[in-house]
Amino acid sequence: MKTILLKFFIFIFIFSIIFYLMPNIFDKHRDAKNWNFIYNEDYNIDILFMGSSLIFTSLDPNIIDPIIEYDSFNLGSSSQNIIQAYYNLIEVLKYKKIKLIVLDVNTIVTENVKIGFIYNNLSGMYFSENKINSFLNSINKNSDSDMLDLSQLPVYEGWINIACLILKEKFNWKNDIKTFDKILFGDKSIVNNRGFLKRDKLIKVNNYNKAKNKKIVNKKISLKNDFFLKSFISLCDKNDIDLIFLQTPTLEKRTIRELDFYEIPYYNFGFSNDNDYYDYKFFSDEVHLSTYGAEKFSLIFADSLKYFLTLKQY
Repeated sequence: MKTILLKFFIFIFIFSIIFYLMPNIFDKHRDAKNWNFIYNEDYNIDILFMGSSLIFTSLDPNIIDPIIEYDSFNLGSSSQNIIQAYYNLIEVLKYKKIKLIVLDVNTIVTENVKIGFIYNNLSGMYFSENKINSFLNSINKNSDSDMLDLSQLPVYEGWINIACLILKEKFNWKNDIKTFDKILFGDKSIVNNRGFLKRDKLIKVNNYNKAKNKKIVNKKISLKNDFFLKSFISLCDKNDIDLIFLQTPTLEKRTIRELDFYEIPYYNFGFSNDNDYYDYKFFSDEVHLSTYGAEKFSLIFADSLKYFLTLKQY
C-alpha cells in the first residue's frame, strides 16, 4: 500500500512539474504575449489596431501616438480572421474602454486559419467561456449563419473541447527557452513596442518587379465572415466604439467590393497601378511592409487618423 501511495505522489509531482513549471521555461508566441498588455490595469488603450500580420507589421503605436495624442495598441495576430477579432474584442472590452478600432480588411477575407495560428492568438487569453467559444467557432466549418456557444453544447462534447484547448495551449511552446530575467520579471518587449513587430528583411528586387505586374485580385467575403463582421460592427455600436476599415499598402493589388455595402470609413492605402509604388525598400514581401516601410506608413496614417479624431472630438 505504501509503495502504491509513493508511486502516486511521485507521479503527481512529476506531472505538476511538466504541466505547470516546464511551459513557463519556454517562450510563448508573440501573439499570446499581447494579452499581458490588455490585462494590465496600468496600461491605457484609446485606440485598438486589430487584424492580421498586415496590421501589426505596418502600424507602430510609438510613432503614431505622439502625433494623434492618444494611446493605441496593436492587437493583431498571425492570420487573424474576423471570427477571432470578434471574440478578441469581447475579451478586451471586459478590461478596457476603447474609443476607436482600426480593423485590417485582410481579416475580413481570411478563411481556413491554420490551427497553430488559432492557438497562438488564444494562448495568452484568460480561460473563460468566451475563449472556448472563440476556439469552437474558429474551427467550425459546418455553419455560415450562427455562432456555436459552449452553454448550448452537450456536457460531454463541451468538456472534450475544453480539455483539448487547455492541453494544447499549455504545451504550445516555441523552441526558444526564456532567459532567467524573463522567467523572473516577464517579457517587456510587448510593453515597449505596444504590439508592433519589425520586419528587417527586404523583398528581393526581382520579386518586387514581378509583384508590380500582377493583375488586380478581387477578394470576396464569405457568408460566415460576413455574419461575424456584422456581429463585430454591432458590438462596436453597442459600446459606442468608432470603427475604421484599413487596407495597408501591399504589392498585391486587391479589391473587396462587398465593403461598399457597409457604411464604415474605409482608408484604402492599397496600390492600384505601377505609378503608386515606392522603392522596394518599403516592403518585406508582397504583402508586408519592412521596418523602413512601416515607419513611413505609420507617419502617413497618423496624419489621416489625427484628422478623423479631430472631427470626432473625443
